[in-house]
Amino acid sequence: MEKDAVIRHSRRQRTSRRSSRPRIRRETLLASALLALLAGFVFYHIWRYGW
Repeated sequence: MEKDAVIRHSRRQRTSRRSSRPRIRRETLLASALLALLAGFVFYHIWRYGW
């Protein structure tokens, strides 16, 4: 009984860590990618058209 409880607890921690971390990473990665794309687009226009 004790072993089962320990295994369940460890599994819960692992799944919660996996589910919480990738979401944050994906959001920050998406946000940084969009920011980089926007910044690159603006800099390209400044360089191309002398804005």
